[in-house]
Amino acid sequence: MSATSASQTHAHFHEPFLSDASGLIVKAEGPDFRTFVNPDSPAENAGFRVGDIVVAVDGAHARNLVLWKIMETLTHSGETHTLTFHRDGKSFDLGLQLSSLLP
Repeated sequence: MSATSASQTHAHFHEPFLSDASGLIVKAEGPDFRTFVNPDSPAENAGFRVGDIVVAVDGAHARNLVLWKIMETLTHSGETHTLTFHRDGKSFDLGLQLSSLLP
């Protein structure tokens, strides 16, 4: 790699980037990868618990969403989103105020 190529590669290194602002760890499961699970999360302050299954984000049902889109939605610090989830056979809605986890 030439010096010019290396400097172009790192030209945006100092710029801020979007990252998780929810504290949730979300993964896709099930035969169609449309079941979204929170296996471990510091977002418990909002009421989430390990094993909660997200079934909708801001009213959009999970079967109509893809994992990357949910993760992108959870990167905008300052926004509040409503997540609908199942726990112990019951449905709950929780508002999640996003806040950057990076200093």
